[in-house]
Amino acid sequence: MTGKQRTDDRFLDAPISRRQFVRLSAVTGGALSLPGSALSDHSSEKTGDRYEFLRNHTEEDYEIPTLIRLSEASGLDALSKLDLTAYRETHDPEPAAYGRLDDDVIDAVLDVAAVSELEHSPGANPFWKLPAYAESVFPAPEEAVDYVGYEETEAALEHFAEDHPDRFEVDSIAESLGHRNLLEGAREPRDIRVAEITDDIGDREAFERKEKLVYTLSIHGDERPGVEAGSRFIERVLAGEEPEVEAVLDDVVLVFLYANPDGWLARQPHYSGQRNAFERVTATGVDPNRQYPTAGWIDPVHYPADPDGADLIDDSSGVDADVPDRVAEHAPDALAIAQHMRGYENVELFCDLHGMHWSEEFVVSLVANAQYDHEQLLGIDRINRAVGDGIETEIGSLEENMEAISSATERYDPVREADGDLPDDEAMVPDSLYDFGTAHDTLDYSTTGAFLGWAAHPEDSGGLGAKSIALEMAFANTLSPMEKEYLPELAAVQTGAYVGALRAVSREAPSLSVPEIDGEGSTAVVASDSLMRSSDALSFAGAEAEETRTTAEVDGDAKKTVTLAVSPPTDEVSIHIRPGDPAPIRATLYDPSDDEKRAVDGVSGRSRRESVWTITDPETGRWSIEIENLRSVDTEVAVLVDAVVSDTSDDAPDPRDVLGYEQRLYDSTPLAYFEEYDEFAAGTIELVSPAEVEAGALLVDDEPAYENVVVIHDAFEADGLDSYVEAGGTLVLTDAGVRLLGALDAESLDAIDGRAISTGEYEFAALDDHIARDHPLLENTREIERELWTLAPRGYAIGEEAPVTTVVPEVFEAAGGSIAATVDGGVAVGSLENVHVIGSLLPPSSQDHLHPFGLLDYSVSLLGHTILSNALGYEIGRGENAPLF
Repeated sequence: MTGKQRTDDRFLDAPISRRQFVRLSAVTGGALSLPGSALSDHSSEKTGDRYEFLRNHTEEDYEIPTLIRLSEASGLDALSKLDLTAYRETHDPEPAAYGRLDDDVIDAVLDVAAVSELEHSPGANPFWKLPAYAESVFPAPEEAVDYVGYEETEAALEHFAEDHPDRFEVDSIAESLGHRNLLEGAREPRDIRVAEITDDIGDREAFERKEKLVYTLSIHGDERPGVEAGSRFIERVLAGEEPEVEAVLDDVVLVFLYANPDGWLARQPHYSGQRNAFERVTATGVDPNRQYPTAGWIDPVHYPADPDGADLIDDSSGVDADVPDRVAEHAPDALAIAQHMRGYENVELFCDLHGMHWSEEFVVSLVANAQYDHEQLLGIDRINRAVGDGIETEIGSLEENMEAISSATERYDPVREADGDLPDDEAMVPDSLYDFGTAHDTLDYSTTGAFLGWAAHPEDSGGLGAKSIALEMAFANTLSPMEKEYLPELAAVQTGAYVGALRAVSREAPSLSVPEIDGEGSTAVVASDSLMRSSDALSFAGAEAEETRTTAEVDGDAKKTVTLAVSPPTDEVSIHIRPGDPAPIRATLYDPSDDEKRAVDGVSGRSRRESVWTITDPETGRWSIEIENLRSVDTEVAVLVDAVVSDTSDDAPDPRDVLGYEQRLYDSTPLAYFEEYDEFAAGTIELVSPAEVEAGALLVDDEPAYENVVVIHDAFEADGLDSYVEAGGTLVLTDAGVRLLGALDAESLDAIDGRAISTGEYEFAALDDHIARDHPLLENTREIERELWTLAPRGYAIGEEAPVTTVVPEVFEAAGGSIAATVDGGVAVGSLENVHVIGSLLPPSSQDHLHPFGLLDYSVSLLGHTILSNALGYEIGRGENAPLF
């Protein structure tokens, strides 16, 4: 909607709360006496303190979103002739207008006699501050004047609660730290809101029984489509416009979390002094999606927020008093959110709505790092496929939306003009509408401490046991010097896509049904105590975290080198490269021998996150980080270094010393994967001991006693396997078990010498570019799938630690083998007649690093689950390998 718009008879009553009114209007003193450098000195009896502050402390061309109140309707004629940006007007319930006014236009508007007041009014609905609401509280994106505002949303949620008391509740679960309000000179905490929709919401007993579907809306404040779509979806459900969703509300509660008010409000100049810049982080300066108490490796730069406190025991009804001080200071939001979410029973699904930059796909879905059994993996697969269908049903094909999506590339023109070295417009446009996989499959990265990973972990590991996915939307973020300009046509496509996804998830998740693993055959898994990892066996070393922060000022089109000294005994160094603004940079890490160890190209890939590097057992000496500024304008880059230093490298660092938490007790074994596999398999899965294998238990009357035998370790003599293979049984060797190939003398394996087998450590347990999708072991896998299992939940740091055992391809093929996939050129997935190789899938967990919240038993991806099942001759019932959308 452009130009002048008249909106009549469209408002319903929805006054803002007293608390909000006080916050907005009870300010004292003139702008010149308040913090901030005034650029001008304007005042008027028609403008209040907040409006005058904004006018006097922003540049002349800054356009203030303004509600223009009038004493009589005749003033609208005069305003309509001023050609105001985003001009709107209404007569009902009172004459008023809206526009975005720069300094010159403000004077012209004030000169209109009928204008009685100018009021700062950020948000999508131009008239949300009037004492009534439009029929559509949140206007359609193409009719909105801007992004949905925080204060506007608070008022809207309260309005919904009043109008739908039997189906909708909204609550504040905590307050954020809050940005410093430059007008008032003090921090202004803001409410973290949770909204719930279900039938008969007051029946708490029924509420507890129902499945909970949790949607996180824009946990990163600069990724707006989550809030844009989620807020409108709430309104659509309550307005009766989503009958398929309403049909499940007898059995389901929809939970919407507004997780980051600080990043949302950072765009307002009286909080940050920025122009149109939302922020990824909270007012504490940390990424809110990295601070959750996930099992496995914890990056020491993070502030893992477990509300049960240092002893990990729930001592009170709220956040416990013994939470480490550093956590309470930096992650109060995560503490409150984790505490609230643990209060729900039957959490079925978490869906986190994010945004990214350009991408090969318009939307991707990331499966959270977690321990998923067959039912969860296949359930997530079905949900993800439903998401793609839902998006396409709502907005149509990529081609149908290409004009609106392509318009987003123009946003990056200011970066190109500043020599930002970006791809051209055509290269930025997505090739497909949607796809899904692990975080590494889709966005080439992984992490620890993420909200969804925590929610997906089992309850005995502190999580919620939920299926968890995160959706990423293209062109939903900015690079400096871009501004977050609101593009209605693009916003309509983005919002529509996520509304379609929300509808599909809400409809699909409650009715999920997955088949058993089909196949009558029996499988023996060779067990070993060597695979067990237990907190009882941990020997802690005294440890400490040495934190440094260096801010590098890098001139335009220039490079700067930051150095750091590593001295013994250092167990781990975590390095974050964080541009002061969302700027495109390149950065390269060199070790003391000047060998390149890590690198990031800030203008490639699908998502422009800060770079996070982890180096375990780092070489002693001086390391260097070369930072290249790709623009002609100067920039600042923060380099955060957190080194974990222990008394000895032989023992695990004590989490009490570094993070302030006790160690959660645990026993972890990858053999648990097979125990859970057995629950869903039509055939039988049985654990056998190495002694039984050596005693001949794999054969009965010289025939295989089991259709399959799986070995994931080499902690026994392989003699008992030769006769089994010679008898025609299927042998599956994974992880260290692959090394047994060199010791087997069966005729089909005799050509493979142990020297052709090696174990390397890699950044990810993922297949490389040589993948034969038509190989039987890769049947029903998809092109995007590469990662076999995720590292962090198993205790492995993300940084060249994933163990993968491979075979030299020439040797493998000479022995008659067929190669399905490689890692670093070695055979990682392949077959030698009735022997199958999977080079990495179920290694024992690592206890070398900080893991205060325990270790998971396994973290096999759907790709890994499929490959192993194919090797066993089982059908797991996933969708076919067909192009998606």
